[in-house]
Amino acid sequence: MADARLQWLQEAVSVYGTECRRNLLGPGDREAAIRSPLEQLFRTIATHHARPEIGWYPETRIPHLGYAPTTPYASTRT
Repeated sequence: MADARLQWLQEAVSVYGTECRRNLLGPGDREAAIRSPLEQLFRTIATHHARPEIGWYPETRIPHLGYAPTTPYASTRT
């Protein structure tokens, strides 16, 4: 990214990629391996944009729909 205003995002995505790569080298579920880095990326973006209402919730089943979303996020802002 050439735009210096986006340097923070380039760094955040780089950290995300590095952490995902490291976690994926180990044993365990691949989806679970990227969860923590993705949570951190969300926190970084929320902090940068002063949007503390953006957060991450653990996977939650929705019985009446018959599935559990795998990338849940929440915002209290409507």
